[in-house]
Amino acid sequence: MAVTESPSSGIPETPVRVLLPQVVPALVVGVAASLLFLGISAAAEELRDVL
Repeated sequence: MAVTESPSSGIPETPVRVLLPQVVPALVVGVAASLLFLGISAAAEELRDVL
């Protein structure tokens, strides 16, 4: 597997560096969705007796 250099910065483009822009947003969305689900679950638990 050949490692190419980025034309603008001279930094080698490893497979990790190429995939990082796709992986980081996916992780952020996953964490945000999990926290949202936990918040909704907690709110539903509090409102269970009220409704």
